Amino acid sequence: MTWIGTFHAQGFRGWKKTLTVEDVANSTFVDTYDQDNSSVSAAENVATKLVFGATRADDLSEYNRSRAEITLKNSGLYLIRLYVTSTNITVGSDNILACYVNGSEYQRFGNWNPATSSSTCVLYLLQKFKAGDKVTFYITPKGTKKTVSINTAYVTMSQLR
Repeated sequence: MTWIGTFHAQGFRGWKKTLTVEDVANSTFVDTYDQDNSSVSAAENVATKLVFGATRADDLSEYNRSRAEITLKNSGLYLIRLYVTSTNITVGSDNILACYVNGSEYQRFGNWNPATSSSTCVLYLLQKFKAGDKVTFYITPKGTKKTVSINTAYVTMSQLR
C-alpha cells in the first residue's frame, strides 16, 4: 500500500491511501451486452430470472453465462445498472425488478410501470456484497394479465470500493 501524508501551513493534515494499477486490476467489472441472447418470457406473478448473453467485459471471470449469475470474488460496495426492454409489456403494469443473492431476494431495484407497450427500463442500485455472493436478477410482472416478453436484458456491475 502506498500512503501520502499532507502537510499544510497549519500542520499535518493526515494520510491518504493511493490506488495502484493492481488495485484497479483486481476490482470487479462485469458488463453484459448481447442483444441476440438475452430474451426471456415472464408469466404474471412469477419471479423470472433475467438472462444475459455474452459479456463485453468480465475482468475477474466472475460471470457464468449458463446460469446468468455473477459470483463475486471481492467484498465491497457495487454499482449495478440493469437495462430491460419489452415490446409487449402491459401499459400501467407494475413489474418488480430485483437483485437476488444466493437464490433469495436481496434488494429491489424498483418497479417498472411502462407508459407504452414497447418500453425500456433502466434502473441503478448501489449495494454492498460479500466475496462469494452469487448475484442474479429477476423480474416479477404484476398487473399484466399475460406473459410478457423481455426482449433484451443487460447488466453492468462495477466495484466502487
